[in-house]
Amino acid sequence: MAQRETCAEVSWWQGMITLYFVSALILTHTVPPVGWLVYTESYSDIKVCERHVRKNRDSIVLSVGNYMGKKLIEIKDIRCLTMEDATRKNTALGH
Repeated sequence: MAQRETCAEVSWWQGMITLYFVSALILTHTVPPVGWLVYTESYSDIKVCERHVRKNRDSIVLSVGNYMGKKLIEIKDIRCLTMEDATRKNTALGH
């Protein structure tokens, strides 16, 4: 019984915290061709996330290029999004 209460408490707290993820808007050779690629590392403060993007933009670009390989045409934007925002944007783009 105690474990269920603990899990419920954790679930409740997760709903109270907004997490931001480094996200890259990419153009690829796949269909649909445009979409938001979301990193797995999260930030609880958008300013910290944005500072990370500014400071590490070149390495983020290299990382996205390495990950996508020959499918990547262009990185159109890099910004910090919540998972909900990224999902909403990708849905609007046809994903």
